[in-house]
Amino acid sequence: MFQYEPITPKKKRSPRARKAFALLLVLFLAAAVYYGNSFEGALSRDNAIYLYSGQRMAEGIPPYVSIFDHKGPLAPMLVGIGVALGPYLGATDITAVRAVFFFIGCLAVAATYLLGSSLFKSQRAGLFTALTFLGFFGFARYAVSSPEAKTPMVLFEVLCLLFASQRRWALAGLCGSLAALVWQPMAVFSLVAFVLAATQKDEPRLNASLRAVAGAGVPVAATGAYFYFQGALDELVNGSILFNARYLDREQLLSTAEFFAPVKAIFQGYDTILVPIVVGVMLTAVIIGLVTLGSIHLLRRAYSGPFGRPMRKGAFAPIFLSLPFPVLWSLVDFQGYPDFYVFIPYVAIGFGGFLSFVVGRIGSAGAAIPGGTRLLTAGLCAALTAVAVLGSLVVVDPARGVSTLDTEERPPGPNDLDYQRQAASEVQRRFGEDAKVVSIGAPQLLVLLHKTNPNPYAFIIRGIDDQIAVETPGGFEGWIEDLEAYDPDVIAFGRTSGTHSPMLLEWLESRYDKQRIGPWTLYVKEGGSASKKPNRSAAG
Repeated sequence: MFQYEPITPKKKRSPRARKAFALLLVLFLAAAVYYGNSFEGALSRDNAIYLYSGQRMAEGIPPYVSIFDHKGPLAPMLVGIGVALGPYLGATDITAVRAVFFFIGCLAVAATYLLGSSLFKSQRAGLFTALTFLGFFGFARYAVSSPEAKTPMVLFEVLCLLFASQRRWALAGLCGSLAALVWQPMAVFSLVAFVLAATQKDEPRLNASLRAVAGAGVPVAATGAYFYFQGALDELVNGSILFNARYLDREQLLSTAEFFAPVKAIFQGYDTILVPIVVGVMLTAVIIGLVTLGSIHLLRRAYSGPFGRPMRKGAFAPIFLSLPFPVLWSLVDFQGYPDFYVFIPYVAIGFGGFLSFVVGRIGSAGAAIPGGTRLLTAGLCAALTAVAVLGSLVVVDPARGVSTLDTEERPPGPNDLDYQRQAASEVQRRFGEDAKVVSIGAPQLLVLLHKTNPNPYAFIIRGIDDQIAVETPGGFEGWIEDLEAYDPDVIAFGRTSGTHSPMLLEWLESRYDKQRIGPWTLYVKEGGSASKKPNRSAAG
């Protein structure tokens, strides 16, 4: 009468499918949170340095030749790619570049998930690690209102740690080299990969070492080849290496203010995520102390079970070996809360692993409660996500270095790109489209007006004036004479420092009228705007 059909159980997803789903979920969540930040944030000086360099690179002029900077060449090269993509995306150059760096920032979060999962052999730990990373609103802000050079640096840093922990030496060396091409001190990651490859016991050391060296050499060789064929290899070597050895002025070297700068930056720039920072830093410090004292057996006992296996296999060795260097470097040269970026992956790993460990212990103790571990995991993920969303509502005032909650309705202000665009339009209206515009510390105006500076020194800080004095015929006075011969109509003046800055300021004030339009201080050729009155609504 009745036919019974056996009920076949649903097939479970394979571990690989679950990992892929979790990775896509993290990537989507990062995009959703980061997109909550405005693409229309104002350009800082550093943003404009990279944008100007990228604009000129898209025209065929390589970095260092277009604008001199003492950092690595990869960030402006990535900006140049973004500028070149602009017409294909139907977007302005600024929007296209910010879209590229937004994507890089999302990839950094996804890479952090992979790192946490790999280190602790736990998807739960990977999720906690990624969500902790996502809560750093200082990173989130510049993931959209960019280009911030340290955004790709963090991505390559995390990937280097991931591949080194998995003994994929060629990829580890490659990513460490890419991080160093963004910011030179990050060469320590390639060095760590090489040291681990040369000292591990699971495979022939020579073969592993050669792979690490080859991986690190590929980006350097490709970058050198680009500059060589552009006829700018000398400029690359000087800007990325020689200047830093000869002229770089660290200004606050080992002063009291510099020593406490990292602590100040944490409390001012990351106040919504202080608990993970404190816990992550404390755990990392304890771990390094235990390793230093040779008490690794205590750590193995603390991380029994799934945590002990990767520890015994040395998966955490890249973390232990690489962290002390940025700590020491920060005591020498720390300029603001973006310099804390290098520590974000370490904090995320420490706090994510801590949460996973706690959830695992509570789950073991309360095994009688059905689904208790999953419920606790879901609750903690929701809490971390809420912190990340809260962070997306925060605006960091770059002038004061403090954070405030964004408001729904407000007119364009100094922290908005639209305000800068209006001011740039006012400059163009008053002085004409053909006006000769020069930047000395305010390259934002060059970017917005698509003007070309007559020399590569669009900003002068930290010893750049000393290089000008040595390499310009007639010294710094000769450089000023060349600038006077160019006869600019408008000089946008920003923060300038160095032993020759009083001479420069004296020359400006003796020959130009000082005015203020929008966010910029301008030195205008005498009589150059006598017949035109500023538009107060645009000029501010």
